Amino acid sequence: MSPFFVKSVLALVFVAAGSAAALAMFALMGRSEHKTSPMTLRRLHRAMGYVFVVLLVVTTVLCVRYVAQVGDRISVRAALHGVLAVLLIGVLAIKIVIVRWFKGLLNVAPALGVTVLVLAVAVAATSAGYFFVRLGAARGVDAAGVETASGVAVPAGGDADRGRGIFEENCSACHAADSDESGFGPGLKGLFRNDKLPASGRAATVGNVVGQLREPVGMMPSFSSVAGQDLADLVEYLKTL
Repeated sequence: MSPFFVKSVLALVFVAAGSAAALAMFALMGRSEHKTSPMTLRRLHRAMGYVFVVLLVVTTVLCVRYVAQVGDRISVRAALHGVLAVLLIGVLAIKIVIVRWFKGLLNVAPALGVTVLVLAVAVAATSAGYFFVRLGAARGVDAAGVETASGVAVPAGGDADRGRGIFEENCSACHAADSDESGFGPGLKGLFRNDKLPASGRAATVGNVVGQLREPVGMMPSFSSVAGQDLADLVEYLKTL
């Protein structure tokens, strides 16, 4: 199972927990009469808050690992995702500090809570939302196994030995060449011997491999800089796996 899929599922649960915590507080503070006891609502708010924080920590660790491996090849979308996540962590930290140690400022806690929820939805939308939309679109379009045109010409006569170096420089941080097991990204052993590509589900063809490098499905960054002879060499090496 892809780490990106796991992270995306955790992000959805993360948003659900934050929404439940917010709804409990809305019901507690926004109604004069409660169908549920105030104590129960407070406990629900606190429990969902703990779940929210734990999932935030877990997904943050996964994101930090991803950034450490990808380095400066991170996409614009992933960079925006990271900025929103940092804002979320900052606002949540301020809210926790106020609730714990600055009771005189409790009147601003509800506004901070709403801000946390909005940021949580935005963070999930730029990761889980993007992942599932791209994955669903790719599988829908390619359900018949039709190759997706990459629109990029791959020169003939690639050098597999040179392609190994290009792979190690650009791909080895996330993909294993000697295994089909998933690490941070799917293993690529037997890539062209399989019927479908591991991330997109598209037919395992040169055009679709190039398409994945140009406009990746999932959280993989784009490698449009790998072009011309470098691209031909990389593809030739991938054929040997």
